[in-house]
Amino acid sequence: ASNLRKDLILLNKMKRNKAIVIQATIRGMMAKKVARDLRDIAFKKQIAATSIQSIFRSTRVLHWRKIKKKKIASYVHKRAKKEFEESKVRSETYKWFNEDDSDTDSDEKHHDSVFSLEHSIIGLQCKVFWPLNKRYFSG
Repeated sequence: ASNLRKDLILLNKMKRNKAIVIQATIRGMMAKKVARDLRDIAFKKQIAATSIQSIFRSTRVLHWRKIKKKKIASYVHKRAKKEFEESKVRSETYKWFNEDDSDTDSDEKHHDSVFSLEHSIIGLQCKVFWPLNKRYFSG
């Protein structure tokens, strides 16, 4: 009876060890699938951020080789002046919008037309390169 008991204990141990091996294998496969999915998502986000950055940068830079220095200087001056004027308009609009007024419908329409670009990019995801840390951060 003691040999039979020892054989049953040994058989149960072997079954348990096989179950542990099977569980470890399945967990490993599941973890690899999750890691692969996360890597794919991160890759897609990186592609999206890169395309957004390239589009943004292409709107900010001209083909400098084809333009003479005087034209570049005048372009930069005009652009800086235009951006300054736009920031003034935005700050005045912001001050005007935050004043208490009873006519809220016209305020909202004016606010939406001035800040339409800002409202359209709220909630979008992108990666930003931080040079000090030499890393990309999502935001």
